[in-house]
Amino acid sequence: MIAIPAIDIVDGRLVRLSQGDFDRQTDYSLDPLDQAKSYAAAGLTHLHLVDLDAARTGKFTCLDLLQQISDKTKLSVDYGGGVRRADDIAILLDHGAAAVNIGSQSVRDPKWFLEMLVRYGPERIIWSADVKGQYLATQAWTTASALKLYDVLDDFATAGLKRVVCTDISRDGMMTGPSINLYREILQRFPQIHLVASGGISCIQDLEALRSEGLWGAVIGKAIYQGAIKISELC
Repeated sequence: MIAIPAIDIVDGRLVRLSQGDFDRQTDYSLDPLDQAKSYAAAGLTHLHLVDLDAARTGKFTCLDLLQQISDKTKLSVDYGGGVRRADDIAILLDHGAAAVNIGSQSVRDPKWFLEMLVRYGPERIIWSADVKGQYLATQAWTTASALKLYDVLDDFATAGLKRVVCTDISRDGMMTGPSINLYREILQRFPQIHLVASGGISCIQDLEALRSEGLWGAVIGKAIYQGAIKISELC
């Protein structure tokens, strides 16, 4: 299983939110580029970079950071936040993203998402499935949709989707443990999916539990920045 540290950005600062709530934001006095370099130096191979401002506004604010990380490390960076047009994907790939996460726009326009999956291929397109209960959420997690996770995933998987980052919003940033039962059910229904867990991870034991369930990867954020998991433990 691949350990994927997260760098979430608001106003150029590295932050973590609790349950996707911008009013419950923790700022860390860490330079995002230096933090990415430290992950690479430790031997980690992947990074989850999220532009939270773009998730709300649709305007990218982290392109320079994305380019610098690409130029100065060998990290495979998957980018998320504000992707709404085909040109957005092209811009992010041109700035060094190895893959692009698409969340809200996939829920608003599933047909468009499937077109992007065909155009760019399943290695470049990641589905960000952000869930509240059994329903998908959009607009930086602030809006619950009427679409159910498994209904949409069935359509996307049939079309060739390979990689899914699934976040249980109720657990994100709370360090209360990941949604093991949710991930187990997803993999039982869709064993071909490369499933990445996101939300709630608090300790190495959580990662071991996810590995035992067959997860392809796990995004770790607050547990690193709060010191509950050391970078050296992830390598």
